[in-house]
Order: sequence, then structure tokens, then C-alpha cells
Amino acid sequence: MAKRKAIRQQTFRGRHPIFTDRGLQTTKSGTWWESNFYYLWFEYMKRSDYYRKVCEKNGKGNQKLYKDFGDIRDKDFKTWWNEKVDNGRQARGNFLFAEPNLDFSDFIDYEELMSLQTDIDNSNVKVLVIPTYLKKETVMERIRIIVRDEWQYDSDSKARYPINKSARNRESEMLEALKAYDLWKKGLTLTEIGAELRNWTIERTSIKSASYRKGDTMYEIKEANEMKPQYGRNGEVIGDLVQYAKALGFRMTTKGRRNVDNIHEGEFPLPIRKAKKNIEAVENSKFGVGHLKGDKD
Repeated sequence: MAKRKAIRQQTFRGRHPIFTDRGLQTTKSGTWWESNFYYLWFEYMKRSDYYRKVCEKNGKGNQKLYKDFGDIRDKDFKTWWNEKVDNGRQARGNFLFAEPNLDFSDFIDYEELMSLQTDIDNSNVKVLVIPTYLKKETVMERIRIIVRDEWQYDSDSKARYPINKSARNRESEMLEALKAYDLWKKGLTLTEIGAELRNWTIERTSIKSASYRKGDTMYEIKEANEMKPQYGRNGEVIGDLVQYAKALGFRMTTKGRRNVDNIHEGEFPLPIRKAKKNIEAVENSKFGVGHLKGDKD
């Protein structure tokens, strides 16, 4: 009997990018490419001075990373994602970010089983012994019970470059951080960055706010008197919109800079390592911004 066609389904721990708009930009396993983690990884890497220099030197300084990601300086994401690598066997996006693919289509013989020794030892695959003297109905029932009672899903990614997913590193959060980084590179102050992220119109003023500190540029939010109450991340009403904008600009710019500056380490997004009280302080507009460009003229 001829062997059945192998099942070769590529899976990702993050949602794969969707390039064709058919009226549905989000599916169970994919998201529109412009709001996709893998697109963000690509865009953060394009902003890395470290990796730009590696590309300029054709990989000198980090041959492994260059071999994996290639020269991205003049490429768009779709072209880069679909480039053939691995001797033409895979698209680059699948090669870098998809989980290892093990074809399965039929029963295997002893030699094929031995070829899986490493995967078995590392618990990447499970072996199930089925006696041939059992009826099909009995076999199916036993498999169902074993999978129901014994199967344990391994949530750790085995991809070459796994995504670090967390509640504080959602796609929307990393998109905002990328925008904040670009605004910071253009020379905007932290308050201006935060206001831009919230689509607020900000104006300079001579009126000192309650949170004014010596040397600060004084701002006001033009729409403040016409706005409905604004709420923070934890549902609290924001009292001082200017200070909130400054804290938001600080938090997002810091996140953007950390990820751009460390993207060559092969980890994205970077895990949150700040102490919980410091994170809460930033969100409550009480955390200092001394090591970033502040709101000084």
C-alpha cells in the first residue's frame, strides 16, 4: 500500500503574518502583518546600529545572526519573510520562527524509529506501542484514553528564535514602543511623545502644572477641557494629563530603546525585569526620567 501524504503543518507560538487581505485580518493562528510580532522583530532589527554595522561588513562580527537574518537594510518585510533559505527548502520566516516540523503520515519501521532517538530522549516526541492483534475499535479507544489522561502539551517553544509573549509585551504595546522610539530619534521630548501616542494636541504654556520641576518645559493638552475623563492602565482616572503623557513617553521610549539596543541578542521582546513597584510608579507618573532626554529646552 502506498504511503499516505505526510502532514507538514508549520506552527508558530506567535501568530504568523497574514499578507493577503480577504476581509479577515485576524485568524486563530495569524494576524495582519503590520501588527504582527515577527514584523515587529524585523522592524526593531532594522533600527539596530549594531546589526546595521554587521550588514555593512557582510556578517563580520556576528556571522551566525547574519546567516540567519540576512541583509535586511533595503528589504521590506514580506520579501524578507518569504526569501528561500536552508538550501531552498524553507521561507526565511518559517526557518527562523516556526516550531520544528516532524512529518507524520503512517506507521514507521524500526530504522525510522531509531532516527528519532534524540527527539525521544529530549521528550520532543512520544512513542505509542500498538499490538496488531487488537481490533481497530479497541485501538482507537485506548489511544483516546491515553491522550486524554496522559498527554502533556509542551508550551516551551523549540523555534530557533522564540517569541517572548507576555501581557506587558503584546503586539500593540510593542507597536507603541516602536513609534515612541522613532519619535525620540526625531528629537521629541518625553511629554511630546506621550501626547503623540494618545493623539493629543500639546502646546507650550507659561502656566506651571502641579507636577512642575525646575528646568521642565511647561505644556498643556489643548483638548483637556473638552475631553471625557481619561483612564489609566489600571482603570484609574488620570488627573494630570501632562504628567501622564510624560510618564507614558518615558515608559514606551525606554521599552523601545531596550529592545532596539538588544535585538541582536536574538531575544524579542525583552522580558520585563523591572521591579513591580517601579513599573507601578511609572504608570502613576511618579518615576524619574533622568537617564532619558526629558522636557528641557
